Amino acid sequence: MSSALGEEHNESSVTSEQLSTLINISGRQRMLCQRIAFLILDSVFSNDSSLLEELDKAIVLFSDTHKLLVEGSEEKKLPGLFSELLKQIFLGSKKDANNLVLRFIEQAQEICDDLKIGKEVEKSRLLVLLENSRKPMLSLLNDITNAYQQESELFAERQRQEVEKKRDQVKSMLKNIQLVAREAKIISFNTHVIASRLGPSGREVNAVGKAMETLNSEINNTVAKILCEYS
Repeated sequence: MSSALGEEHNESSVTSEQLSTLINISGRQRMLCQRIAFLILDSVFSNDSSLLEELDKAIVLFSDTHKLLVEGSEEKKLPGLFSELLKQIFLGSKKDANNLVLRFIEQAQEICDDLKIGKEVEKSRLLVLLENSRKPMLSLLNDITNAYQQESELFAERQRQEVEKKRDQVKSMLKNIQLVAREAKIISFNTHVIASRLGPSGREVNAVGKAMETLNSEINNTVAKILCEYS
C-alpha cells in the first residue's frame, strides 16, 4: 500500500454518508481486534475447531475492513485516505497505523495457522499479540476512529460555511434586484405624471406606468419571500 493511496479524493468530495460509514467501520475494527485476541486465547486452551474457524473469519474481516479504510472501494463508494490527517495516521512515521495493523494481522494469522495444525504456540508470541491487542493496537484504533470523527466535524463546519456563503450571495443578489424595483417605481411615477400632462393622448404612457407599478409590486413580493427563507 503506497503513500499515494487516497490522493484521488479530498475533503470536499467526501459525503456525510461516506463519513458515517467510515466511522462505523473504524469502530468495528476496535471490536474485531479484541475478538481476535479472545478467540486466540480460547483456542489455545480448547480443542474446539469451531473457534479456529471463527478466528480465521475474524482475521479476514479485520484485514478486509482495514484495506477498505486505506485503499477505499469504488464498489462500496468509499474514498480511502482522503485527507492529510488520515494519511499521517495511517502512513506517517509518527503513527504508521497501516504497518502496525498489517503486522498485527500477520502475527494473528501465523498463530491461527499454527493452531490449525496442532502446533504449540510459544508463550512469548502469544503474550506479545495479546499485549498488543490490549493497549498499543486498541489505542491506535481509537486514534483512527477519532480522526474520522474529526473529519466528520470538519465536514459539518464546511457545510455550514457553504450555506452561509450561499445565503450572503443570495442576499447580495436580492439587493441588486431591489434596486431595479426602486428604479421601476420611479419610472412608474414619472410616467403617471407625464400621462396626466398629456391628457387623453397620454393613455399609452399611463399603461406603461401601470405595468411598471405591477412589476415593482411583484418584485418586492418575491424578494420578501426569498429573504424570509434565507433569514
